[in-house]
Amino acid sequence: MIIIGASGAITALAVLAGTVAVAGGPRPSAVRALVGCATGWGAWLAVLAIAAVWTSMTGGGQGGPTVDAGTSGLAADSGADPAGLGPGLAVLATALAGLGAALAARITLASGRRLSLVFATLWVLVVFSPVALAVFQIDSAPLGVVDLAGVLPVAVGVGAACTVVLVARRGSPVPAVPSRLAARFPPWFPPAAWALCVVWFVGMELAVDSATPVIVSNAVLGPATSALIWVILQRMLRGRGIPHGPALGMLCGLVAVGAGSGNLTAVGAVLTAAITAVVCAAIGYPLARRTGQTLWLAATVLLVGGALGTGLVGVFAARIGIFYTGQPEPAIAQFAAASAVVAWSLAGSAGAWLLAGGRRPVRPFAGSPAART
Repeated sequence: MIIIGASGAITALAVLAGTVAVAGGPRPSAVRALVGCATGWGAWLAVLAIAAVWTSMTGGGQGGPTVDAGTSGLAADSGADPAGLGPGLAVLATALAGLGAALAARITLASGRRLSLVFATLWVLVVFSPVALAVFQIDSAPLGVVDLAGVLPVAVGVGAACTVVLVARRGSPVPAVPSRLAARFPPWFPPAAWALCVVWFVGMELAVDSATPVIVSNAVLGPATSALIWVILQRMLRGRGIPHGPALGMLCGLVAVGAGSGNLTAVGAVLTAAITAVVCAAIGYPLARRTGQTLWLAATVLLVGGALGTGLVGVFAARIGIFYTGQPEPAIAQFAAASAVVAWSLAGSAGAWLLAGGRRPVRPFAGSPAART
């Protein structure tokens, strides 16, 4: 229990620090990130409270045989938590809800602060919460998918929100993301974010055990491979490099190996990151060039990269992957679960956008080029 609590606290702090760092810029940006985190925490805790009431009314949540989803830390006592997550995963899922809500609020900030917070709240309720419960419930996870780092509820969910906003705002004179909130990070940010993600992955294991070196190794090999391939493909597709290319590659690698970081071999992590980088670059750069919105690159990495990386766990994971066993069932299950989450996240994000008032005309964000004309 001490290890579970310590891992949960470290991961929560790492995710929170990463969220504030992503906001960057002046103090108001950090405050907005914290407000987005608080929005996500509140919405997720409300879901847990409803689950507790429902469990008490139906007489469920008595615990039972646990299922090891590929890592020892996931086999915890579900009877201690009404939502079937166990105390450790409940804490970590709360931290992830804050991260996802902060990102969802940021990508809609150009549409107004009120709309961004309403959208983030609805996104946690409609997209993040159902997917998180389906992925992390220990006794009877409906999806039955291996996703150690929470890639499906966070990366795929935020990628779906990005996609919905970009499609809804196509042709608008107001950028989907204000120019002053563009990715302008100090040199220390990418390695710091990388280190935080390694802590995140290790913390999600809920224990320091024999899987920890595997997780750390994959969290290093995957981003390094993806960053290298991304830079090469970037020059092939654009004819020149751009400053955020290596950072996008690193993000792509983290998203690709996150789900299977405790299950992939070193070869599997490299192959997963390489395949994901090629696919995401081939989709993202043409979309960004056609629309003039570089946010399509991030949306592609999160949505496509997260789903593809999760599916490839069934191909390259040690002991269960088709690459090692020749059995297609794990790969079919992983890809089916990832596809279902993509469809749900896109539909839920679209519904949240409409309910938040996304159909209203957008006023130019202060400081944007449209506001100065």
